Amino acid sequence: MRWAKGLSLKRFRKSEDGQAVSELALTLPILLIILMGTMSLGMMIYTKTIMVYACSQGAELGSEIWNLPDQTVEERDKRIEDTTLSIFSFKGEPGEKMVTIKNADNNITVKLEYDFEFILPFADFLSGEEGIKLSYEATEAIQD
Repeated sequence: MRWAKGLSLKRFRKSEDGQAVSELALTLPILLIILMGTMSLGMMIYTKTIMVYACSQGAELGSEIWNLPDQTVEERDKRIEDTTLSIFSFKGEPGEKMVTIKNADNNITVKLEYDFEFILPFADFLSGEEGIKLSYEATEAIQD
């Protein structure tokens, strides 16, 4: 049996032309998903690290200025919140941020909550949500 220009059908089946392209077409999407997932996980860990630092600094500032007589409660809370958010604010993170300040038993607690959004467009489909709510809470003793 002859096939186009003298090539037999048996010889065409044994040809490995295009094998690398088809393997790449099958493995590249999986490798890209793994790469993007790793990047997203790294960004989430980095965000959590910045949250820890921002809360700690906000609580430390709050413990130092809590008993100062020249500030109102609103001014003090605003200053603590601004400090925490100024440390936590960085480019590329559009999620909602919320700071909560509490005073109990001569301690100040600063809590920061953040809606982390995945960079993978279909990660919300897999997890059932649009992102993950990250939160951290730091407590410091109020200085006299």
